[in-house]
Amino acid sequence: MRVRAFELIRDSANETAELAGVRGALGRLLTFAFGDRFVEVEVTAEGDARAATGYVVPAQGGTVSADGPGGQVTGTVDDQGRFRLVGLGRGPVRLRFLIGDGPALLTPWTGI
Repeated sequence: MRVRAFELIRDSANETAELAGVRGALGRLLTFAFGDRFVEVEVTAEGDARAATGYVVPAQGGTVSADGPGGQVTGTVDDQGRFRLVGLGRGPVRLRFLIGDGPALLTPWTGI
């Protein structure tokens, strides 16, 4: 299986306190890129767990999984590129996307 790595290009946790305060109610925003493909992810707290909601650009259906504390969580990327994963453990997480017939795309390990 071919594997390619996304690069983290934006993390709202690294933005200034003033901007983070504006976005704080929304959760943490992450942007990953590989070539012409992007993934936008919003991480929110749900009790002691975390949820990741986002979309893939360009939009195409497939699967997404998250490896991290508590094991693996899997989900579907719909034809519009949208996904949602719930029940993620707090700590380092890596997302894996299988989109179309392309290679597996991995995000770097990112603490959530």
